[in-house]
Parts: sequence; structure tokens; C-alpha cells
Amino acid sequence: LFKEIAAGSIRIFGDNPYGWRMPALLFSLLGNVVIYFFLRDIFNRRSIGFLTSLFLSFDFLYFIHARLAVPETIFVALGWTSLYFLWRHTRQTKIMTKHLILGSVFLGLALATKWTALFILIPYFFLMMKGGKIKSLLLSLFPLCLITFSIYTATYIPYLNRHGFWAWVVLQQQMFW
Repeated sequence: LFKEIAAGSIRIFGDNPYGWRMPALLFSLLGNVVIYFFLRDIFNRRSIGFLTSLFLSFDFLYFIHARLAVPETIFVALGWTSLYFLWRHTRQTKIMTKHLILGSVFLGLALATKWTALFILIPYFFLMMKGGKIKSLLLSLFPLCLITFSIYTATYIPYLNRHGFWAWVVLQQQMFW
């Protein structure tokens, strides 16, 4: 996904340092906004969200990655967004909510950026089990996996068009190993 986003940015802004680095800047801004809303909702205080967002803005590693053409900022922003929506889903009583769908979509996008996005599911599982929602967890796994895998696969459509299905399967095996 990072390569597709970078190619789109280069097409829009040109093959220059601005075109290469614009996605990292935009996604780091998105990540900063998401972390504001996430912590504001967790602690139910705007000041906590604001201070977290402010401190994140001055974090050197986050600041450095925000100006480099690397996939980490895209991965972090998509991962935080996914975790935010999945956290919101754990606060609902319904099994299928818009938060589960949005969390699954952003998880699929984060997974298409880096496979380590699977670790986002660990806090989701713990939150569901802590709330005694084991039945809800089991029932939400099917739509979560289906939507996430569909989004992940859809990001490979350009690759599938050029190389075919079996080359895609071999690529997945190579990434796994």
C-alpha cells in the first residue's frame, strides 16, 4: 500500500522531494488527530487528548519520520485509526457496528502497509474478554477477518493485474518466510 500511495503522491506533486515526502507528512498529521480523539475518548477529557497530541508533535522520532519517505508514518496512522474504531466497538452492545466495520477497513489498510498490524488485534481481544463479551468477540471475528482480508487483497489489485493470482500467492509466501 505504501508504494501505491507514494506513486500517487509522485503523480500529483511530481518526482521530487515534495512528492516523495508528502504522504508521510499527511499521514503523520492524521495520526496526530486520531491520537487526540482516541485519548480524549478514553479519558473523557479534551485536555488529555490535546496534551498527548502536543507531546506527539514534539516527539523527535515521530517528527523525523513525518518528513521522510518511509512507510512507518502511514502504518502508525492507519494502525491507530483501526485501534480507535475497534476500541469504540468494544464499548457498544451490538455485535455488528459501524465501528467494527471502520476498524476492520483501517486494519486491512494497516496490514497492507506492514504485517505487524496484526498485533493491533491483541488489545482488541483483551478488551472484549475483559468486558465479558466472549460471545460478541467470536461473532465479530468473521466480519472482522472478512473485511480486513478483502481490503488487504484489494490493495494488491494492481499487482494482481500485472502478475496474476499465483504470483501474488508466492509473494505472500515469500513475505511470510
